[in-house]
Parts: sequence; C-alpha cells; structure tokens
Amino acid sequence: IAAGILYAIDRGADVINLSLGGPSGGEITSELQQMINLVQIAKNSNTIIVAAAGNGGSDGIGDCNDNSPVYPANIQEDNLISVASVDLYNNIAEYSNFGGSTVHIAAPGGDFSTGGLLSTGIPYCFGKCSASNTPYKESIGTSMATPVVAGLVAALKSKAPTKSYLAVIDAILNHGTYLSDHAGLTRSASVINLKKSMDSI
Repeated sequence: IAAGILYAIDRGADVINLSLGGPSGGEITSELQQMINLVQIAKNSNTIIVAAAGNGGSDGIGDCNDNSPVYPANIQEDNLISVASVDLYNNIAEYSNFGGSTVHIAAPGGDFSTGGLLSTGIPYCFGKCSASNTPYKESIGTSMATPVVAGLVAALKSKAPTKSYLAVIDAILNHGTYLSDHAGLTRSASVINLKKSMDSI
C-alpha cells in the first residue's frame, strides 16, 4: 500500500483512492508508520487521500472508528478524508463504520435492500464472454462510497487546479448536505453534494 501511494505521488496524482483497510490491533507497526509517513509526503505534494471508513466486523454491523481505529481511514492528517456510506435514503448504511471525531463525511455506497453501485469488475465467464457477462457488477460498501468522494475531488481539482488541498477538502466537508441524523456519526454530519461543492470553489 505504501509503495502504491509513493508511486501515485511520484506521478503527480491529485487524489489517491484507498478503498481498503483494517484494524491495527492498537499498535502502530512499522508498516503502518510507513503508510502514515507517505500520507504526510502526499500532503507536501498537495495530494488528497480518500480512505474507506470500513464495513464493521464479522457481524456486518458498522463500528465506531473513534473507539476501534481502522487504518488508513484513522490517519489524522488534514489531507485525508475518511468516508462512511449512506443508503438510498441518505441514512448511514447499517454496515458502515462511523465516528464523530474520525470519519469526515458520507457518500452513496449502496445497501442490501435497494442494491449496490454499478462498477467495473471481473466478469464471471471463461473464454469469450457473452452479452450477459458484462464487466460491470453491483457492489456495496464504504469501498464504493470512497471512490465517489475521490471523483468529487477530481472534479474540484479539474475546475480549480491551483487550489490547495485544504481548499478542496473545505469545499467538500463544509458544502455537503447537512443531515441532523448524522450528527455524532461523522465530523461534517453531511453527505457529499457535488453542486454545492463545485459552486463553492
């Protein structure tokens, strides 16, 4: 993971999507410290890291990252956005991790009752695939919500390429759709809002 972050920075990436992660067991290992160091290096390159908050434990119910850190989402650097997932009705999804101090914002990630988000995936076929075996499939999780936020970062950077990472993150976190039900579940108590964020920068 650290090597991938460094590869992206070296090639001038404006945004790095990290739809991955897990608990550290309460220990900052040398591998985790290396990842933290590279998030800091990304900051020096004006690069924004977007990380999935996580999908809860084996019970499938979201956990609080304030109490049980998930990395890289819990890396406390101001160029990192930690993302929870909402369902079709903008409720924090049942499976999504949350945290009023450590998870920044929410974005659509699909849910079990209404379905997932359509994304590219390896088709389930051998040899030549038929029309029914398309390279797209529905997936659910904070790993689906995270690239939605990364896409918003890219759109903002495209509109305002000279803006700092702080200005771009401010446009996202302070110009989302505020939902009182999200208070205490994410720092911004908001779901991303592309129009409001684009208008603000």
